[in-house]
Amino acid sequence: MKFSIREIQIPIPNDYAQIANLLNWVLSEKTNADLLAEEDAKIPAKGMLHKTENGLLGGFDRYRIVAVDEVSRIIGYGLSWRAPWTAGGSSIMYWWWNRAAATRV
Repeated sequence: MKFSIREIQIPIPNDYAQIANLLNWVLSEKTNADLLAEEDAKIPAKGMLHKTENGLLGGFDRYRIVAVDEVSRIIGYGLSWRAPWTAGGSSIMYWWWNRAAATRV
């Protein structure tokens, strides 16, 4: 299976709907496109990263990508973020894959 990686497209609702469908396969708490859009609206679109006086990464930001197949279906979703409460210098990354797609990739 061929796939490509691209940034999530906001505010295109189709990305939200496909991501929600994917997350509902792997997470116990169900979601939908509207809930994802509401969550996004609460987070600043532009991050503010900086280096601390100790040279560590500080501030906040997020980066979201999707893996899409040959017909533009989202088969994977990646989320990376840095938040003020995350340990200095670190960020968090999660990937969720459609199980059927992951067995073919």
